[in-house]
Amino acid sequence: MAVVNTYFQKREEHRVTYKSGGRRTQVDYILCRRGNLKEISDCKVVVGETVARQHRMVVCRMTLLVCKTKRSKIEIEKKTKWWKLKKEECCEEFRQKLRQALGGQVVLPDDWETTVEVIRETGRKVLGVSSGRRKEDKETWWWNEEVQDSIQRKRLAKKKWDMDRTEENRQEYKELQHRVKREVSKAKQKAYNELYTRLDTREGEKDLYRLARQRDRDGKDVQQVRVIKDRDGRVLTSEESVQRRWKEYFEELMNEENEREKRVEGVNSVEQKVDKIRKDEVRKALKRMKSGKAVGPDDIPVEVWKCLGEAAVEFLTSLFNRVLESEKMPEEWRRSVLVPIFKNKGDVQSCSNYRGIKLMSHTMKLWERVMEARLRKVVEICEQQYGFMPRKSTTDAIFALRILMEKYRDGHCVFVVLEKAYDRVPREELWYCMRKSGVAEKYVRVVQDMYERSRTVVRCAVGQTEEFKVKVGLHQGSALSPFLFAIVMDQLSEEVRQESPWTMMFADDIVICSESREKVEESLERWRFVLERRGMKVSRSKTEYMCVNEREGSGTVRLQGEEVKKVQEFKYLGSTVQSNGECGKEFVCVESLVTAIVDMHPSVFRRKNRRELLILAVACLSFLMGLIMLTEGGMYVFQLFDYYAASGMCLLFVGIFETICIAWIYGADRFYDNIEDMIGYRPGPYIKYCWLFLTPATCFGTFAFSLIKYTPLKYNNEYVYPWWGYTLGWLLALSSMVCIPLWIVYKMCTSKGTIRERFHELTTPSPDLPITRQEQEKLQVVYAADGEVLPQRRASTKDGYFPVSEKESQC
Repeated sequence: MAVVNTYFQKREEHRVTYKSGGRRTQVDYILCRRGNLKEISDCKVVVGETVARQHRMVVCRMTLLVCKTKRSKIEIEKKTKWWKLKKEECCEEFRQKLRQALGGQVVLPDDWETTVEVIRETGRKVLGVSSGRRKEDKETWWWNEEVQDSIQRKRLAKKKWDMDRTEENRQEYKELQHRVKREVSKAKQKAYNELYTRLDTREGEKDLYRLARQRDRDGKDVQQVRVIKDRDGRVLTSEESVQRRWKEYFEELMNEENEREKRVEGVNSVEQKVDKIRKDEVRKALKRMKSGKAVGPDDIPVEVWKCLGEAAVEFLTSLFNRVLESEKMPEEWRRSVLVPIFKNKGDVQSCSNYRGIKLMSHTMKLWERVMEARLRKVVEICEQQYGFMPRKSTTDAIFALRILMEKYRDGHCVFVVLEKAYDRVPREELWYCMRKSGVAEKYVRVVQDMYERSRTVVRCAVGQTEEFKVKVGLHQGSALSPFLFAIVMDQLSEEVRQESPWTMMFADDIVICSESREKVEESLERWRFVLERRGMKVSRSKTEYMCVNEREGSGTVRLQGEEVKKVQEFKYLGSTVQSNGECGKEFVCVESLVTAIVDMHPSVFRRKNRRELLILAVACLSFLMGLIMLTEGGMYVFQLFDYYAASGMCLLFVGIFETICIAWIYGADRFYDNIEDMIGYRPGPYIKYCWLFLTPATCFGTFAFSLIKYTPLKYNNEYVYPWWGYTLGWLLALSSMVCIPLWIVYKMCTSKGTIRERFHELTTPSPDLPITRQEQEKLQVVYAADGEVLPQRRASTKDGYFPVSEKESQC
C-alpha cells in the first residue's frame, strides 16, 4: 500500500489535516495500491472545509477507467396506438379501412382468429405502432404537428450538413436550429398555459390527479428495478437469473394449495337447459367495460368493439353463443401477462413486496361479465356479504359496525383476514360451491373451461419470463372472480355465520362480533375450523382483536393457543374504528353545519359566545337523536327515518318547485346570463329547454311513478310496522315537502288584490334582480334615441322596490 499524501510536494497549509490549540499535524491519510499510483494526479488538503471537529478534508484526483457493462437487448413487443380511437375521425377511418379489408362487408366473419387478425392488421396500419418502451426524461406530451415538422426539418438539415460540410449547409442548419428552438419554446409555453387554465376547471380535476399520481410514481422509480433478491436474500444481477426468480416466485404463489380435507359427500348437479346469449346482454356488458385499460396478449382492447358498434355486438353475440354451446373458448383467451406492482412498502428488491396484476383478454372479460350477470340471477348471496353486491357498499358495513359498537358498549370484535384468499381458493371447492348454490351444470362447465389450461408470463423490467401454468386460485383482474369468491365464502360460512351485524363479510375481510370475550373466541375458532378445513387459511399476523369500552381487564382472545393481537383502533374498509366507540373525525361534519348556519345568519350568531352556544345546541340535539339508536328498537326507528324522511321522493318534490321557479319565475334567460357571467360563455340551447320542459317533466313523472309504486316499509322484509309507525313516517316525509305549498297558500292569503293579481305578484321576479340581456338591449335603444347614457341600476330602497324611470317603464 502507498500513502498518497506523501507523494506530492505541497506547502504546509495543504498538508496539515489537524489544527487545535496551536498544534498543526498531519494525521489523516489516503491509501491506495502502489499499482494505482499512476492513476492519481494530485492530493492535498482543502482549506476551509471542516469534516469533523479540528479535522480538515483530504482529497485526491484520480482517473478511473470504468468498463461499461453491456446489457443484452430486450425485445419489447410494439403496441398499437389503440387510444387514438377516442377521436371520432380516427374511429371512422378505422371502420372504413376494416370494411375494405373485409372486402366491403359490413358484418364481421364468424371465425375468431380471422377477425382478430384483420382487426390487428388494420389497427397497425391506421393508428400506427409505438415502440413499447417507457419514455425516460423526455417531455413530449405538448408536441403538436407544427413542432414535429420543425424538428424534422432541423434533423434533415443536420444530416445534410453531416454529409456535406460546407459553410452554406452549416449556416442553414444553425438558422433552422435557432428558429426551431424559438418555435418549440412558444409551443411549450402555450401548452402549459392551456394546461393551467384547464386544471382550474371541473373538467381538469382528472388531469390534476393523473399528473399527481404520475409524479408520485416517477419519484419512486420502481418501474425500472432490474435487480431482485432470491429467496435467501442474495442480489441477482443477470437478466436470466432475475427472470427465473420472478417466474419461480409467482409460479409457487399461484400453484401452492393449502392443506385441506377432501370432500367425501357429493352434490347433485342441476341439469337444465340454458337460454342463448341475447344481444342486449352483450350491449350491457360492453357498456360496463371501462376504456383506457391495458390490453391483454391478444392486443384487442374493448375500444375496438365500442368503435364497431352494432356489428361488434352481432359478432360477439354469435361468438359467445358458440362458446356457450361448445363449452370451449378460444385458446388465445387462456393466456395472460402478469405485471408486478410494488406495494409501496418494504424492500423494493423483494418479490414478496409486489402484487401481481393479470392483463387478460378484454373479449374474455366481456364473456365473463355476461356470465356474471346470469349467475347473479341464479345465486342468492347471504345478507352478511357486503362486498361486490348490488345496492351494498363499504358504507353500509362501516355504519352497521359503528351502530353496533354504540349500542353494545361492552362488545368484542375480531377482524379476520385470510392469507392470499384469491390465490388459494381450491378449484374443486369452487365447483362444489357453485353446484350447491344451484348453478346449472352448463354454467359450471363453462366456468371450468375458463380455468382449464390457463397460463401466464411475468413482464418485468428485464423482459418476459417463460410461460407457466396456473392451477390454483381465481384469476386476478377478472370480472367474474369477485362473485365466484362470494359464492365460495357464502357456502363455507353457512354453518358458522350469525345474522348481520354480528357477522359481516366484505370479500375476504370478516368481522365477528359478540357480547362476551368467550363467545367471540369460540366463534373465531369455529370460523378457523370451517375455512381451513376447505383450503382457506386465517392470517395469524393480520387478524386482530378489539374490545369496545373494556371493563374486564386486559384480556385477549386466542387462536389455536396463540394470542391474537389486541388493538385500540382498526382501519376497517378505510374507516378507523376505535375501541372507545368515539369518532372524533365526525365533528368535522358538525363544524361544517355550524359554519353554514352562521354564514346564513351572521347578525345573530357572529357575536360573543353565540357560535359556541350554537355548537353546544347542535351537539346536544345530535346526542338526543342518537339515544334513540341505542335502544332495542333503534334499527327499526332508523329504517323508518331512512325510508321516509331521507327518501328520494322528498328531494324530487322540492326539485319540481325549484326547476319551475328557476326556469319560469326567475327566468331562463336571466339564468342563462348569470351562467355566462360565471363561466365566460353561453351554454348550448339544449340546456335551456331542459330547464323549461324536460327536467320538470322528468321530476314530476318520477315522483308520480314512485307514489304509484309505493309499498309500505317492512324491516328485513318480515316485520310490519303498526299503523302509527307508517303515520309517523309520512309525517316525517311531509315535514320537508309541505313547507313550500304551505308558504304559497300563506302568501296567497295575506297578499292584497284579486286572486289573479296576487298570483301575478307572487310569480313576478323581484325588481332588484339583474336585468336580462334583452332588457338591457331595449333600454340602450331607448336611451340612445335621446342621446343619453343608460344609467346604472341602483340598489333596492328601504321598501324593497326600485324607483323605475319613465324610459324604463317603456320597456
